[in-house]
Amino acid sequence: MTYRTVSCIAQKVIFAFICLTLVIDKSCAEVTIEPASENAVQQHELTSMPLMLSQFAHGFNRQLPSNSVDGENRLVTVSVNEGQGITLTQGNVSQHLLKGNFSLAYADTVTVSVSTEDADSSKATHHALILTAFNHDTQAITHVEVSPETLKKKASVNILTDGSEALCAQSFFQPETQPGTLQETHIVNIDAKGIFHQYLVRDNVAVSLRSFAIGPGVKSCALNKDATTVYLADENAGVWEIDTNIESEVARTLLFHQPGIAVEGIDTIDIPQGNTITELLAWVSPDKSGFWLKSPCNVNYIDVKWLNNQQKAAIKPENIALALTQNANEPSLSIVVDDDDSDAFFTASVPLTTLYRLCPIASANEPTSLKVMRVTPDRETQPVNHFGDAADDPAIWVNQREPENSRILGTDKKGALNNYTLSGELVQSLAIGRVNNVDVGLNVKRLALSQTESSRIDIAVASNRSQNSLSVMLIDSDGLLEHRGEISTGLNDIYGMCLFVVDGTAHVIANDTSGQFEHHVLTFSESAAVRATLTQTFALPSQPEGCVVDPKTLTAYLGEEGVGIWMLDVSTTRSTPRLVAPINAPVEADIEGLALYDVDGIRYLIASSQGNNRYAIYDTTALPGANARTSTLSFVGLIQIDADLDNRIDGVSETDGLEASNVNFGGIFSEGLWVVQDGRNVMPSETQNFKFVSGSKLSEAIRTLRENLPSGQK
Repeated sequence: MTYRTVSCIAQKVIFAFICLTLVIDKSCAEVTIEPASENAVQQHELTSMPLMLSQFAHGFNRQLPSNSVDGENRLVTVSVNEGQGITLTQGNVSQHLLKGNFSLAYADTVTVSVSTEDADSSKATHHALILTAFNHDTQAITHVEVSPETLKKKASVNILTDGSEALCAQSFFQPETQPGTLQETHIVNIDAKGIFHQYLVRDNVAVSLRSFAIGPGVKSCALNKDATTVYLADENAGVWEIDTNIESEVARTLLFHQPGIAVEGIDTIDIPQGNTITELLAWVSPDKSGFWLKSPCNVNYIDVKWLNNQQKAAIKPENIALALTQNANEPSLSIVVDDDDSDAFFTASVPLTTLYRLCPIASANEPTSLKVMRVTPDRETQPVNHFGDAADDPAIWVNQREPENSRILGTDKKGALNNYTLSGELVQSLAIGRVNNVDVGLNVKRLALSQTESSRIDIAVASNRSQNSLSVMLIDSDGLLEHRGEISTGLNDIYGMCLFVVDGTAHVIANDTSGQFEHHVLTFSESAAVRATLTQTFALPSQPEGCVVDPKTLTAYLGEEGVGIWMLDVSTTRSTPRLVAPINAPVEADIEGLALYDVDGIRYLIASSQGNNRYAIYDTTALPGANARTSTLSFVGLIQIDADLDNRIDGVSETDGLEASNVNFGGIFSEGLWVVQDGRNVMPSETQNFKFVSGSKLSEAIRTLRENLPSGQK
């Protein structure tokens, strides 16, 4: 068989052609099913059964159900001719859709029911034919939307690539989409360099979602029905599973590996099982005459032999496709496999009643009252200069004369402190070392001057791991930073810090990775030279980082990453921390950034719930005085930051630091601003950065969470 860089078998093809349009050689084969290797989730031995395996005598074409011009349901035949292109045929109408050397990766009819404006609230059904192919001449992915009535191209998108070793796609309309508009097509391509690329075609515009190295050996891929998971056939390793959520960790799970078996073809399909849907996954290798079938609870190998001149003959399959069919009024799973030696295609069917014995029907999940509010970012900063885990903690400097010209400071903990505008533009970067956390103090007094407004200064302080010190910066009236020196600490490995101002005096609470804390009071001379006085030391049991102080109550909130949130009265140097929010579900470690934000007169604490890419919201007003011994913070709910696809700003994951302010910054930030670090900056894949969310979105999300609390907790 001619080498192909992409699978030649379409995903989710409706196999109506089996009985309608193709001449089938009635040669048959005996197919036996046996338990798979030790990789099975649970072993179920099926009764061996003879199945009819038929050879396609005149090749293999895909056929899709569609509407013709006269409104009748017809079949559209999709033909691929090497070197000439892709042709669509419906009855006597033929359309040479794509000319050139193409491999077809996906073909399907996408259907959506849209509510009409009629009084009876009826729904109209609309169809679109969707094809995704690889153009070997231009090395581009071509995505085409075709009118099912005329077979003419309605829209086309080309994505330039560095070749394609495996290409797969999945299309669907989102609810309430207007007729004729293809909402989303998810595409995965593994290029010739072994790079995994994930794209979204939305309203006929291609967006690069993320890219990462996957390595050589992947021969084909398959996306599940809702495009939440992609499966890779890797001839070197076996079968991989990858979460397509672009905010998920870049990781893959090995579902199947067997020495000496080079997996090359793969496909997946949803089948009905009672009132639920079961996903089946199948893969093939030219090293074995058969295929593996995986359900949620087991893996089975199905051996295939066809009768060639009354002799059992093996095949060497490189590709597989799955579909649902009706055989004698009984729903069946149909498969199509190829043979590398003969270039022939074969088909067989397995009754679904047999498959049902593979898995018990799972009971529906219990409904949950947990409310997660979802918001989208409004702006994002330019990416930091360093790769890897580099961006960490933001701070907000408020320009008191011109709030719209305020600045966002952000640490690049591999070597710099960055300074951004409210639009995310980088205006300054100070290469002062491995600064981890940063905070800002406004209206700090200088000594030996009359205490007028002009005698006060704005400062920024950052924990600097290069020198195990606190880096001190002055902030001028335009928001530019001037590095004024370092404050030595007695910490072993300085990590987190926060700053607060009391009556014009700046206080810094800093910690190290062992859990030790130091409280320093800063004083500034007439020339703004800084001096620090250590006033208190204390410790938490394990590594902390996040820290924020409520200036009204002089209460510090300290995050111990694997344990929870502690509270400390900083109005005195004699108090000790107490745990007020231990980590419990649905909050997941690590607890990282902490910030305070007011909504309707209530002060809330926002904490990064890093383990599930969300943010925990706590009501701080429920706490009595800081010296209370038994009270805890009242948990309100979770917020998640999702992608804004229209403006091509990705969501947020694995947040370290965050900051919030109720100041009116003007424009979209007239109700305040929430800034968070983004651990995985995608759409497209770039180094880390910071995302901005308007205070109006944050406030509305918190209000909704509060409204959903049980009546006794509101």
